[in-house]
Amino acid sequence: MANFDIKYFFDLPQTLRSHAQSDITATDTMSHTCNDTKFFSFSGMTAGPNSRPYSILPQRTYYPRRPYCPDEPMTYDRISFHDLSIDSGLGVPINQPCGGHSPILTINGGSDLVFQDYPDMRKISLHIMWPGYESLLGGREAEHFTVDPATLTRAMLAQVVANRVKLFMERAAQVPSRHPNHIIGNGGIEIGQVYLHGLRNTYSTAWQADLSIEG
Repeated sequence: MANFDIKYFFDLPQTLRSHAQSDITATDTMSHTCNDTKFFSFSGMTAGPNSRPYSILPQRTYYPRRPYCPDEPMTYDRISFHDLSIDSGLGVPINQPCGGHSPILTINGGSDLVFQDYPDMRKISLHIMWPGYESLLGGREAEHFTVDPATLTRAMLAQVVANRVKLFMERAAQVPSRHPNHIIGNGGIEIGQVYLHGLRNTYSTAWQADLSIEG
C-alpha cells in the first residue's frame, strides 16, 4: 500500500477508513518534501445503513514555497464535521449548512470550542486545491478570516467554511477547468453534491477543507 498521511487516515470515520485502506493505490498518494505534492484520493466509498455513493475530492496539499516551508507542517489537530440529520457519512452540505436548523443541535459536537486549546489562534487561511481550479483559491488568493478561540464553535466554523466553499464553486463555474474529471458546474459537479467533512491544518495558519462529492 502507498505511503499516505497516517494522522489524516486515523482522523477519518471508521467507514471511510475501511474503504480508504482497500481502495488506495500507489498512484493515489505521494510522499513529499516541501516542494513535492501529496494527494488524497479515496474513491468509490459509501457509508451508513442508508448510504449513498460518494468520493473524497482529491486535492494537492498546500504548502508555501521555499524558504517558507516549515519543518513541522502539521500543527493543529484535524477538525471533523458530521451533520447528525444526514445518515450517510457525507458530512455537512455546503449548499445549506445544518439544513437551516440550529447548527449547535445538528452538528455532532456543534457546541465544542474547537480552538480552546490554542488561545493564540487568530487567523485561518483557507486553501481549496480543487483539481483544475487551484489558482482560484490555492496560493496567494486564499480566503482569510479571523477566529476567536474563546467563542468559535465547531458548528460556527462549519458554517463559515461551507459558505466559503460555496462561494468558491460559484466563482469557479465561470471559468474553464484544466481537469475534466472535476469540472464545477456546466454539466459537471454542482454545489448540491458537495459536502464538508473536515478541516485540516497543513502549516501555521494554512488549512484545507476535506470535501466529499455525492454521486
